[in-house]
Formats: sequence, C-alpha cells, structure tokens
Amino acid sequence: MDAWQIVLICVACASVLAVISCGLAFAIVVDRAVFGTRQVKDARFRYFTEEDFALKGEDFPVFYSGISLSGRLYFDGALKDRDTLVIFVHGFGAGSSSYTTEIASLVRRGYAVLAYDAYGCNASQGKGIRGFYCGAECAIAAVLAARRDERLKDKRTYLVGHSWGAYSALCAALEVGVDGVVALSAFNDPVKALTDMVNSGMGRPNRVLAAFVYPWFRLINAIKFGLKGNVKAAKAVIESGTPALIIHGEHDLTVPITNSAALAATGRGPKVEVLAGKAHNPYNTPDAERLLGMLLTARFADEKEERLYFDNFDWRAATEEDEGVMNEIYAFIEGKR
Repeated sequence: MDAWQIVLICVACASVLAVISCGLAFAIVVDRAVFGTRQVKDARFRYFTEEDFALKGEDFPVFYSGISLSGRLYFDGALKDRDTLVIFVHGFGAGSSSYTTEIASLVRRGYAVLAYDAYGCNASQGKGIRGFYCGAECAIAAVLAARRDERLKDKRTYLVGHSWGAYSALCAALEVGVDGVVALSAFNDPVKALTDMVNSGMGRPNRVLAAFVYPWFRLINAIKFGLKGNVKAAKAVIESGTPALIIHGEHDLTVPITNSAALAATGRGPKVEVLAGKAHNPYNTPDAERLLGMLLTARFADEKEERLYFDNFDWRAATEEDEGVMNEIYAFIEGKR
C-alpha cells in the first residue's frame, strides 16, 4: 500500500471519528440542557391551589431513587367509601400544581386522587428529571406507594397523565398492573420527542440534524435507563394488556400527531380518539386552548407591559374544562365504554 493511500485512510478514519465525537458531544449537551435542570413554577403564572377548590388533601410521600417525592392524596367524604384511585401523572413543567382544576374535577366525581411532583420537579427533590423515562419510574413508584397503603391497596387504580405524564403512564403500565390508563397528548417515541424539541428550539425543522442526533439520544437513554429508556408508549401499553384511553388533539404542535401514541396505537387495542380542533390540552375547551396559546406566544415591549398582561389574564377561562372530554374520561374509568 502506497504512503498516500495510508494517509487517505487515516484522514478518512479521523473524519469519521470527528463526526461521531461531534454528534455524541452535541447530544450530551442537549440532554443536559433539557433534563439536567429542575422544572419549577413560572413566577408569572397563576397556579390554582387546593383552597381555590376547597380540596381536602393530606401529604402522601412517594419514594423514588432514595428520596421522597412531594405527593398529596385528595378525596371527598370518607376515603373508605371511594372505590377508585386515580394517580395523576403531570406533564413537563411545574408539576401537579398545573393540573389543580383537573384534580378537583376527578375528586368531585368521587375518586380518590394521588397527585405528586416527579423527580426534579417543583416541590420534589432532584437536580433535574434525568430523562423522559424517569417519569415512568416515578409513576411506577406512585403505584407501589399506593399498594403499600392499607387504605388504598384494594382500590381500582387508574393512571391519568398528560403529555410527558401520559407517556410515563403508558410505559408504567408495562411494569405495574393497573386497571387502566388515560393518556392525554402522549408522545410515542421519547427520542423523537427530544429531537422535535431540538428542532423547535432552532426554528426551522432540520430533518438531517434530527436523523444525525437520533442514535446518540438513544445511546444516552440506554446508558441511563437500560433498554427501557427507549421504550415506545403504544408498544408498552399494548404489550401490558392494560385497557387504555388515548386522546390527542389534531392540531397539537407540542406533540405532533406524527409522534403521538394515539396514531401508533390506532387499531391495536387501546381506545383512541383524535379530536378535531384541539391542540395540546384536549381536556380544555377550544376557547381555553386559544387563550393559553395566546399567553404562551405573547411578546412584550417591556417588563411593565408583561406584568400588566399576566396580572389581568383570565386564568379561569384559560383552564376551562371541556365537559365532553372529561365525561369520556369518567366513562372509561367507570367501565361504561
């Protein structure tokens, strides 16, 4: 072999190694940026509290990874008279406090509701959320905590989750038996969900970049969680045999329908509903979703204008529930469909 051929081979090998190193380094940086920071309340937002709905609650710790997650158990009347337990699994962001309206509705329906903040979220400890599958591990921990409680262990148990929480609930069903799962706006492939976040953060979607970083995100997930770190939500709940109701908004931009558990599960067992005119919060009315969309995309000339906008924002209207969708959820939990 001539010397120039050896040089060319060396250059080619070095180039391949450089590309691999750059891809892995980029994936590590993105993974740390997304999952390495805590998810807490936005100080500008109005989060409804137990007092706003006269909820009766008690502390209910959920143990995960050596720490106690911040949990609350809610119920009306006597707990012994509630035959159904709903474990509410929150989405990416400010923990269960973002869903007080939904929790209150579930309690009024007659269910006991266990809501908690996942690892690294809001009132729970943790420097970050580690990765999407961390949510499934927290949901599993919540189910196990309920089973250790003498008051709850014999109740019919349902996981109800939104967005990241919906993915987590569907995946958790493969590890712990529950009576059913309600998944609202669940993504299916966690790596695709992360690449979608990368694309949205960079403006115009870049399919080449997404394809390039995809295997490196899978590798990072496998290192952190084993093979479970890359599990797809629809496959998990179908393999578990757990009854599931999967609801997705047709116009969801946060979790595009192309990566929804709803699309992946259609015709394969779970009850699937894709709602026309709905976006990422299908349990809210269309008007409420529009208001929330305006809030999240609003731009301000200065801090004073921003503060005035948030102070006068109609938070009740932006969290108004869609009675039809909520009734679908109740009917599923109560075995009426």
